[in-house]
Amino acid sequence: MNNVELLDISSNAGTKIPFFAMSVPAGYPDIIEPDIDKVVDLNEFLIEHPATTLFARVTGDFGKGAEIRNGDILIVDAGIEPVDGKYVIVSVNGEMTVKIYKEIDNEKYLISANLSFMPLMREEYINHHLIGVVRKVIHSL
Repeated sequence: MNNVELLDISSNAGTKIPFFAMSVPAGYPDIIEPDIDKVVDLNEFLIEHPATTLFARVTGDFGKGAEIRNGDILIVDAGIEPVDGKYVIVSVNGEMTVKIYKEIDNEKYLISANLSFMPLMREEYINHHLIGVVRKVIHSL
């Protein structure tokens, strides 16, 4: 099982960072000209809906090939509805966890990327609450 720790954020706490006018090529190196185009607040790039956005740090084993890793920070939007195949933060019996939202034949499931965990069907008798949809993942390389 994986756990989720909510982090406190403030949309006014952004730090302005230099944004270079040049692009960075992925192949052949280019001549570097340190021409700063403007300064930006990373919130402009990371947060689409400030009023419904929260950050969460995750711990646990997500399984081979998962896009989310132990220690990643998730940017979660609580104001949008999940669609098939998207990662979501959900509280199951009072414990927050990351699952993949899946719709099969009009039935809704919460699936773990770690196949050792059984899929959960979104039934009335299971105490669950959808917190939000994961919009972006921040992790170190």
